[in-house]
Amino acid sequence: MTLPIPKYVYTKILDYIYYSDHRYNQVKKVSIQYALVCKQWFQISKNLVNSNVIVDLHDLEKKHSETNTYRIITRESVENIKFGFFHINNKLVKSLNSRFRSLKSITINHDMRDYWMGNSLGLLNRLNKLKRKDKIQVNFDLEVHCFDPGDPDQVEEEDNEDEDEESEGPFEFNTVDFKFDFDIEYYRSYEFCYELIKLTNPKTLEFLANSRTDSGASHLTLYHSISKLNNRFSSVIINDDYIPLYALYRFLQSPHLQTFKFNLQFHFIAALYDSDSSDNNSYDFNQMDNFDSNRYLPNKVNEDGQIYCSFSRGDETDSTIPIYSKQLWNQCLQLLSNNSTITELSIGNIECGYECLYHHDDNANIFGQQLYDDLLDALSNNKSIKSLYFDPIFSPDINSAFLTSLLERNKILEKIKIKQKFQPITRIRKNLRPA
Repeated sequence: MTLPIPKYVYTKILDYIYYSDHRYNQVKKVSIQYALVCKQWFQISKNLVNSNVIVDLHDLEKKHSETNTYRIITRESVENIKFGFFHINNKLVKSLNSRFRSLKSITINHDMRDYWMGNSLGLLNRLNKLKRKDKIQVNFDLEVHCFDPGDPDQVEEEDNEDEDEESEGPFEFNTVDFKFDFDIEYYRSYEFCYELIKLTNPKTLEFLANSRTDSGASHLTLYHSISKLNNRFSSVIINDDYIPLYALYRFLQSPHLQTFKFNLQFHFIAALYDSDSSDNNSYDFNQMDNFDSNRYLPNKVNEDGQIYCSFSRGDETDSTIPIYSKQLWNQCLQLLSNNSTITELSIGNIECGYECLYHHDDNANIFGQQLYDDLLDALSNNKSIKSLYFDPIFSPDINSAFLTSLLERNKILEKIKIKQKFQPITRIRKNLRPA
C-alpha cells in the first residue's frame, strides 16, 4: 500500500528546490517550471514565488495585471512589489488599497539617472493613506548621484496633488530596510539622507560608496549624525567607506544591534597611540555630541566631516588629532568588549587616499603593540559575537598571531572570515581551533 505524500512534505521539497534555483540561477530568477507538474504543485509554486520574489510594479501592470486562475503572479496574489520614488502618487495608493490584497512589502527604489529626490521627500506622505500600512513593510533601495544646484533638469516638476506635500512626515508606515548607494558628494547634497532616516526610523541600514568617479572614492559625511538615531537599528552595514570614531561609539550603543559591519581609518587609530599629548580631562561623551535639535552647534562635537587622511583624491586633510579622541577610542573598545547583542561583526580598514597611501608603501608597519593588545582584549572579552570578518591591519606574521590568540581566548566565536589580499577569503571554524 502506497501512502500519499503529505502536502507539507511537498511544500518543503519545493521550497528547497525553489531556494536553490532562485539563489544560484541568476538567469531565470524564479522557478516556475515546477508549477506544470500538477494542480497541487502549481498552487505551492505560486505561493512560493509570490512570497519570495519582489515584482517590479511596471512589469506587473504590463504583463500580469489581469486576474487569471492560471497565472503565477497577479495583483491579487503578489506579496512584494517595487516601484520608483517618483511613481508615488494618489492613484497608485488607491490601486494598492483596492487591488493588491496580499501585499506585504513595498520597496521604493531610485536610480542615479532619475530626478534629484532630495527636495521631494514630501511625496512619501501619500503612503500614510495605505489602509493596511500596519501590515505592509516599506523598504528603500536608493541609488543617488550628487546634486548640482545649477542644473534645473535634475529637479522633477511638482504635480501639486496634495497640499501637505511641502512638509515631510510624520510618516506612519513601517520602514524596515534602508539601502543607500551614493556617488561623490559636493555641496553637502546628501543631507536629505539623514532626514529620511530620521523620519522613517528603519531597522536595517546599508550604505555603499560608489567609487566609479573621476574624483576617487566617495565618502558620506553623515555617519555621526545617523549613528545617533540608533534606537531601532538591528543591522548596520557600511561598504567601502569609513565611519568616524564618534559614529562607532554611538552605533555600539544601539540597544538592538545584531549585525555590524564597518570600516575605520586605522591610520588615524594608530596615530592616537603615537600622539605625545597626555590628556587627563574627564569627558561625558553622551553629552559632548548632544546636537539633536541643531547638528551644527558651535559648542558641540560633530564628526560628520572629520577626515584625518585624504580618502578621495579631492579631499582636504586634517592631521590634527582631537584631544578627546584617545579616550573616545578607549570607550569604544570597552563598549565592544561588553556588548551583548552583536552576533555578526565585521571590522575593516580603509586605506588612506592619494596623499598618504602612495607615500607609505607598508601601512601595516605603523600599527604598534598597544593597538594590537587593546583590540585583541576587546574582541577576546566579548561574549556575544559568533561570526567575525577581519580585515588584517597588521603585518602577515602579526595577523596570524592575533587570530591564533583570539581563538584561544574567545570560546564564543564560531567563525572568522579573513580578508587576504589577492586571495580568497580564508575561513576558520570552531573545529579548526588550535590545540
